[in-house]
Amino acid sequence: MTHWSREGQVAFAWWQALNGQGETGEESRNGGDAAARARLRRAASPLQALAEARAVQLAQMLGMNERTPPLQLQFAGALAAVLAHVRNNVSDPEMATLLGPRKGQESAAMSDLRFRRLLAARTPIDLMRQMRAAVQLLRGEANVADISHAMLRWNDDTRVRWTYAYWQAAFASPSSGEETTGEAEQAEA
Repeated sequence: MTHWSREGQVAFAWWQALNGQGETGEESRNGGDAAARARLRRAASPLQALAEARAVQLAQMLGMNERTPPLQLQFAGALAAVLAHVRNNVSDPEMATLLGPRKGQESAAMSDLRFRRLLAARTPIDLMRQMRAAVQLLRGEANVADISHAMLRWNDDTRVRWTYAYWQAAFASPSSGEETTGEAEQAEA
């Protein structure tokens, strides 16, 4: 994801602080918060993650407060729990592309069946479980900004974008700005 959303930028900054990394990825003097990272990794639910001050900090950095709908706060807690599993940020390509099949390889990092389970996630706890599995399949190498944007906006548009990215069909991606032949014909009519 070359252009990061505001949520992606904020979550990336939070993740860097949690891991004790400076802006360029090098170790900072504070060393991060290993204890909070460990507690977030062990959180069994988004609510358990939100019991950790660092998860609440992420929600606040994202502009959430006590008036934010509880479901949205749970998605922020789920995000904190998932990002605690990311060891190294990979800024490109998109997360779903990392999970999908690659040219010349017979299998994907995440099987088609597991990817379908990820797409079927509708609740914060299901999304947290599936995204954690995705990060683990990638051995902790993930696109922090893309995961963050997706988890905080997990809807049909995001799932469609991830499906295209998984199958590496970027030429037909909804974000490419290119019209398909059918759309062009409808526009002319």
